[in-house]
Amino acid sequence: MEIRSINLPEVTKVGDFFLYHNRSLVALALSWAEVIGSWFLFNNKVSLQNLFLPSLKHAGDQFLTNNLYLQKVEFPSLETIGNSAFEQNVELVSFKAPKLEKAGDDFLYFNENLLELDLPCLRSLGRCALHINNSLKFVNFPKLKSVGSESFYCNTTIK
Repeated sequence: MEIRSINLPEVTKVGDFFLYHNRSLVALALSWAEVIGSWFLFNNKVSLQNLFLPSLKHAGDQFLTNNLYLQKVEFPSLETIGNSAFEQNVELVSFKAPKLEKAGDDFLYFNENLLELDLPCLRSLGRCALHINNSLKFVNFPKLKSVGSESFYCNTTIK
């Protein structure tokens, strides 16, 4: 059975392994989700290109990892995110989370097409957080207080 669209307008909390190895999803609506567990969209070979979660405040580990076509993500209310949250999303070009304060280890690990990162509220960045993002040209974290080891390792294009 193929699930191509999910609309859950009243859901405020999503557990672990929500969309794990999905192959057919093209649309996802979770307008009121404030907390999403680990392994939310993991290893998906789907056509989902944009993800907007307006109410999301807290996301778990491996949140959006290895999604082949995901290009733009926007989380206007996101405050904290777990480890390996945005790992290996090869088409990701835009990441917006203006209220993000804490990002775990391997936060944006190996996202080859991400060009810029402006996180005005970020205070804490985990180990290997921006490891191998070779298209990244601009980074702005004006409130950053704590940075883990190897956080900017192998980023050859940051000016």
